[in-house]
Amino acid sequence: MRNLPVATTMPHDASMEARIVQLETIIPTLATKADVESLRADLNKSAGEMRADFEKAQKENRTWMLATVIALFAGILGVGGFVVSSIKGSYQALPAQSAPIIIQLPAQALQPPPQAAKQP
Repeated sequence: MRNLPVATTMPHDASMEARIVQLETIIPTLATKADVESLRADLNKSAGEMRADFEKAQKENRTWMLATVIALFAGILGVGGFVVSSIKGSYQALPAQSAPIIIQLPAQALQPPPQAAKQP
């Protein structure tokens, strides 16, 4: 490595001094390692809480979905049972062949009517 000549007198640069003043005013507001670690811990805590909330919501959603499926299944079974019972009931509603109805007429009704005499 070669040695660079060291300047014994540096020229005054006003813009450099303004930049240094600006940096020196910002330095107290910059985050330190402790600040970054504190922020990281807060973020990890928030992420853990959010993860727990998501898991809780997922379990609730799963419970509602299962309840809905069970209710739909019960409804389908109920409708099927109703249809089967109504079909079964309609077959039973038809009466078996009953005895024929017999109407007995008086003996006079069975005799032929008298015929009128024929005129020549």
